[in-house]
Amino acid sequence: MPQKYLPVADAIEHVTGRPVSSATAARWIAKRNRYGAILESWLIGGRRVTTLNCVREYLAASRTGEEASRA
Repeated sequence: MPQKYLPVADAIEHVTGRPVSSATAARWIAKRNRYGAILESWLIGGRRVTTLNCVREYLAASRTGEEASRA
């Protein structure tokens, strides 16, 4: 099944169930977080988009990094 591209904030909200500010979405795609994760995105038609799978991978990498830092 092909991936569906969604605006970054919409994709994050769909996966997390919570709205996210545009500043947070921009930070997730522009800078690596403290665990080295960055949200993969593309510029299509002048809009920044990502997939639900990319958001899930970003969150999983962040959780894995958080758990590793606690150990």
